Amino acid sequence: MNSEDVAPLGIGWNQKQAEIAIGSGGVFGKGLGKGSQTQYGFLPENQTDFIFSSLAEETGIFGIGILFILFLIFTWRILKIAINSGNNFTRLFASGLVALFVSEFFINIGMNLGVLPIVGISLPLVSYGGAGLIMTFVSLGILQSIKIEDL
Repeated sequence: MNSEDVAPLGIGWNQKQAEIAIGSGGVFGKGLGKGSQTQYGFLPENQTDFIFSSLAEETGIFGIGILFILFLIFTWRILKIAINSGNNFTRLFASGLVALFVSEFFINIGMNLGVLPIVGISLPLVSYGGAGLIMTFVSLGILQSIKIEDL
């Protein structure tokens, strides 16, 4: 059994296409809905595992910079809840959420850049649906209700 039988398009096809999509985005990208890798089906699972590549191709470094800024604000807000909390449970819960979101964020980006293997971790609050998104919303709802109780 050779590699053609296992992966007819070649081993590492998804990761290569993700890297091509990121590189072709440039500074301002090709425009929303105009990415060739994304729209013509070269980049598989562009709404879940490879959403970062899709965003990089269509919005460029500028759009990815905005994504990073929004994610920093998001994590800072959760850390602020942890710092201002009155008990250890809230502090540990919020700190654990930050650790989870930051690790998912960087693992997904590492997968798209070819630094890490493809493991199927979605980009928090950006990737298309599924159990990960539901659990993210549930955990943020729990954190919000804990924050309201602390007031």
